Amino acid sequence: MGDSADGYPGLRGWGAKSSAAVLAKFRHLEAIPADCREWRVNAANASALADTLCRERDRAMLFRTLATLRTDIRLFNDVDELRWDGPTAASDVLAARLDGAATKRPTPGVRRMPKSADSQS
Repeated sequence: MGDSADGYPGLRGWGAKSSAAVLAKFRHLEAIPADCREWRVNAANASALADTLCRERDRAMLFRTLATLRTDIRLFNDVDELRWDGPTAASDVLAARLDGAATKRPTPGVRRMPKSADSQS
């Protein structure tokens, strides 16, 4: 089953009900047998599901890895390291590389308003 909110497409035919039925029995992708006759679960069109899983198992494993929250990697020492303090000198270099637009440090207390659709033409 995919997650369109995060951009994970899922496997064709594997909806909420069939995924729940198969995973309730086998718990993990690695444990699902390639032969649907070994499943013994209430899933519609189990042979088509098994064919899809056999063909796309590597992709299913990849998306599971991408969607899994990792807790074994230290990303920062203190949550204050994540605070946005505005663009840095390196931001101009990155902006130029991406689209040629330079960034400017905001003036304290001044809020920039986005351009209206009328002023962009």
